[in-house]
Amino acid sequence: MRRRKKQITALQMILVGLVGVILCALVLLLIFYADRLRSFRPAEATFQYVAGTLLEYSEDTVYRSEDGILKIDDGAGENETHGNPILYKNENKMTLTENMLLMQPSERTGAQRVNCFTTISERGGLCTLTLENRFTEIYGGFLFNGEDTYVFLEEVTLEFANNQIVLAPLSYAIVGYQQYVEFYNTADGEYHLVALDQVDVTATFKRGYSLDMGKDTIHTKEGEALLYSAVDKVEAIKMGK
Repeated sequence: MRRRKKQITALQMILVGLVGVILCALVLLLIFYADRLRSFRPAEATFQYVAGTLLEYSEDTVYRSEDGILKIDDGAGENETHGNPILYKNENKMTLTENMLLMQPSERTGAQRVNCFTTISERGGLCTLTLENRFTEIYGGFLFNGEDTYVFLEEVTLEFANNQIVLAPLSYAIVGYQQYVEFYNTADGEYHLVALDQVDVTATFKRGYSLDMGKDTIHTKEGEALLYSAVDKVEAIKMGK
């Protein structure tokens, strides 16, 4: 005897349709959320210094990070650029374009990761870190990208050759070992790219430690140590709403 095939009822068809709609909505939501994590829209004019050149962007610009490459869409097309910090006119704040390590030697805390597109503002020595409507506040220390870039969260003295330059909080420096140093000083809004001839670059903090920025080492009362560089292997800094 042949078995009669069960007929699909209207209710079952509706349920299948609803499941399909829900799955599609979840996929779209995941794509949207992933894009938000990889992209940043400042909604105000920004600028960068790249290899000695000032690049200015409108408030409609969208920054995207894909496989460690920073892309910029200013409405006229998408271009790649170096991952130097995003800066703001007439404001003491910046946005990171890559994951960086937060180190606070004077606080004797371990390294923490500050994620790409975190915006940092500073006032009276207090730095506020904001990402996706979450924030945290810290005092002092510095950020290191594990390679050549340093962001200072407190005042430091940059030294190379016969130069001693005081950098204000949220200044940054990029060093090619004994070849060049480029730095942006928030104290005066000036950027400099200086060629070096077998010269070391150091940053000295008032709290009693210093950095050799070419060798990526830190000098404290306990001695010298190589800076940790595996940025993505440490825990991200905790933020609240």
